[in-house]
Amino acid sequence: MNTRHLSLALTAALFSISITSSAQPSGASSGVAWPIAHTTVPFRIADPGEKLPDIQWGLDLAWISESNLRRGVQFAGQDLIDIVRLSFQTTNSVESGSLSSSQIQTLNRRIRYVKKWAPNAGINLNSDQEAGVDNWYNSNRGTRWAQLIKFTKLYVEHEGLKVISVSPFNEPDYTDWKQGSKTDFLNICRNLKADPDMEGVLMCGGNTLNDDKAAEWYNACKSALDIGNTHQLAGSFDNFAAFYQLVAADGKIGADDELHNVMECMVASNYGLGQAIWWGTCEHTRSQWMKASRGTRLGYAENRSRWTAASVYRHPSTDVHPGGYVQGFIGSSERQANPTDFRFAALDHDVWYDGYGPTREYIMKMPGGTGYQQGQKNAEALVNIQDGDDIMPLIADGSYRIVNRLSGLYMAPQNGTLSNGVTLAQVKSTSNSTQWNVRRVPSTRGGDFSYITLRNAADTLSVPDLLDWTLDDQGSVICSRGGLGDNEIWYLEYASDGYFYIKSKHSGYCLDLQRGTEAQKKAVNRAVVQSPCTGDESQQWRLIAADSGFNKVAPQAPVGLKVTPQPASIRLDWSPGKNEIDILQFVILRSTDQTTWNTINRIPAEKKVTTEDAFAYIDNTALPGQTYYYKVQTQDLSLNRSSDSEIVQAAVTGEHACVMHLSLDDILSDSTINGNHAALYGTPVFEEASRGNGLMLNGKEYIQLPANVATSDELTISGWFYLTASLTGARLFEFSLDDTHYLYLTPKNATGTRLVICNGDKEQSMTLGSTFPQRRLTHLAVTFSADAITVYRDGQQVTQNTKITIRPKDFLPAFNYIGRSMAGTEQLLKARVDDIRIYNYALTADEVAALYGTPVGIKELGDWPWMMGDYSSESSTFNPQYPVFYDLNGRRIGNRQPVQRGIYITGGRKFVK
Repeated sequence: MNTRHLSLALTAALFSISITSSAQPSGASSGVAWPIAHTTVPFRIADPGEKLPDIQWGLDLAWISESNLRRGVQFAGQDLIDIVRLSFQTTNSVESGSLSSSQIQTLNRRIRYVKKWAPNAGINLNSDQEAGVDNWYNSNRGTRWAQLIKFTKLYVEHEGLKVISVSPFNEPDYTDWKQGSKTDFLNICRNLKADPDMEGVLMCGGNTLNDDKAAEWYNACKSALDIGNTHQLAGSFDNFAAFYQLVAADGKIGADDELHNVMECMVASNYGLGQAIWWGTCEHTRSQWMKASRGTRLGYAENRSRWTAASVYRHPSTDVHPGGYVQGFIGSSERQANPTDFRFAALDHDVWYDGYGPTREYIMKMPGGTGYQQGQKNAEALVNIQDGDDIMPLIADGSYRIVNRLSGLYMAPQNGTLSNGVTLAQVKSTSNSTQWNVRRVPSTRGGDFSYITLRNAADTLSVPDLLDWTLDDQGSVICSRGGLGDNEIWYLEYASDGYFYIKSKHSGYCLDLQRGTEAQKKAVNRAVVQSPCTGDESQQWRLIAADSGFNKVAPQAPVGLKVTPQPASIRLDWSPGKNEIDILQFVILRSTDQTTWNTINRIPAEKKVTTEDAFAYIDNTALPGQTYYYKVQTQDLSLNRSSDSEIVQAAVTGEHACVMHLSLDDILSDSTINGNHAALYGTPVFEEASRGNGLMLNGKEYIQLPANVATSDELTISGWFYLTASLTGARLFEFSLDDTHYLYLTPKNATGTRLVICNGDKEQSMTLGSTFPQRRLTHLAVTFSADAITVYRDGQQVTQNTKITIRPKDFLPAFNYIGRSMAGTEQLLKARVDDIRIYNYALTADEVAALYGTPVGIKELGDWPWMMGDYSSESSTFNPQYPVFYDLNGRRIGNRQPVQRGIYITGGRKFVK
């Protein structure tokens, strides 16, 4: 029988931070050692979240563009558009008591667009002074400017729209010479408020370009204002946030009527944003954040020095997931951002990020510039965060066939014809023309980088293209040798069961089969068009491996599922139900109540499996004291999933055992049955040492341990450390959850060697001595029992503390390291580390002494290049017939006299040659 212990196989992925493969070792959180990020966004996916006040959302027509308005509506939906910004024009006076014909002509154009695309939206009137200011307004601005606004309001409402707010000036700190002073602004607002024709219309100000000027303009005019407003095109982060806090404290509405990035939404909403209008338009990430903001917020983080922000929201829609679905967002200032790495950290359990996982953490990189408007990318993006039973496939860069859910046919140039301008259609053939190369849009492209590109594998210049940049329902899609404009870029939005909606970056519509009867849609060569996303099966597409064909026949369910409880894990074993030639993977599902199931891993398989094959998986994320139920499904290369295997149940035994043992002899695998493999960030350098090979950490590397390795009621952590430098704050180890829940041991701080533990409130700590040995191999063991924390060095107790009440099990650490802190703000360790062990109980003093005295190999002096110089002072000659032996601490335990080869005993310790 061919047994495949897939979860125990250690691959090169352990030494990589690549996220292009879905293959994970057991305990997927340990599959990758993540780099240190600038900013962490902690969240719990199971939390209900925090409901922030709803924001009134708007689109802009100050920039007169029907396309911008229409695109925003098509992405966000009419129901979400509360406001459209129109402009009154100062190009002509209203001395005659009415608007001029040119003012009316421009206003009619804007009104026509609103009626067509957002007829239910309220209107905000703002100043369009860029075309010029008639001299008539230069005197008595408070009265004349107010007259213009009033006449514009009356005309707009005569045409059937409702004006809800007025912004008398636009960016007055930048164009005060065209518009007027703070006193002028205040007088305009007072005159409008006193006018019966303006009853109920809210006054908004001061619309500053530079948020450093926002409070100055607002405070000068706030006696007549209902809304405090600023843009974020210059200024400081501190003042941007403080402005919304100021407005909220006054009980007024905070607004940004010229949003340029989702970062502004996330930050401003954290401090009181109530109204927001997009400059230009909104695309996928912006519209998704608008929708998500009506849900609940699970996490938020900002990086003020880098002008970036990130958040996690539970989307209110139940279309995809019965409880709503979760999304992470990142954004940057349009003109001021610096590059930022955001780390999303799930505090409760492993999750999936756009199909990558399972993992506790995930890093998204935000590009930035070098200075104000220097190299800025105005970048923003989102990531879908999932748990549950239906996890989206990971679509890494590669080649795929794209299959329609309704018809089962492939997307390709019509008739398989490769020529510029040919219609995109569905075909039955499996020729090269049905293969598409998928690539992620680089983050440095500019703007929203959540998208992909598609290039035909048979003609790599050919891409799907919205003909003539169409925004229309049933608009034509062709194959074009284009330059990857926005009409040739796509977003993969997960539907269900392995299928995606393929949405256009330009229109927000999704690829669909040309409208008709179901039979007509299933026809070969049926044209692919775009249409509003309705959830129809004709709009859903699977991306399958390019070298495989598609079928709709589900594979056989796994059989013979059995479960084996282990000290800190649960092992599953099963076999395929029958011989299969196209198996992609096995899906492992777990539940605590047999009602809600989570996909805890996907185990890759070879394409061909037989009934003689046996598969195994070790679940080392199972917590002590909890009964779990398991089932397994088979998934083929067409992404069809089998029915469930039988259901089994188990709990970890919790019996006393070593639950992780890293020998660090050329590899970071766990030698226990629990599969708690580690991962290294950096380049692995294993050096010969007295205990075999040790792993060198040179201040640039660290070891990341599995998430659940330190969650038992009692605990022992032990290892050998040879410090090559004593760096203040460096960590021998740290076990943490977030910045207020952690355990760490530092060999050096202001008071010496110190162990610190915190459970969200006050730290508790203990001193382990004034110094930790440097350039001396030292064995360290720390035990955590119910009654005491005890520290041993070289097998002997150093100190014990019975007053510390916190234990790691109190906060279930998930982000665990040798050689670094979770925050990454401390110096990385410089040391050789060896033989790292974790036990799920507190070892006794005798057990620690025995662990310290475990038989090891002695090295002769000549075998240790880094100690070669040590013997020269003893003798000017070295006779290899009289070897010199050193103990584990580098101390001589022999001399130039003959030493018996074999067993040598010193200090009660046995060394075997």
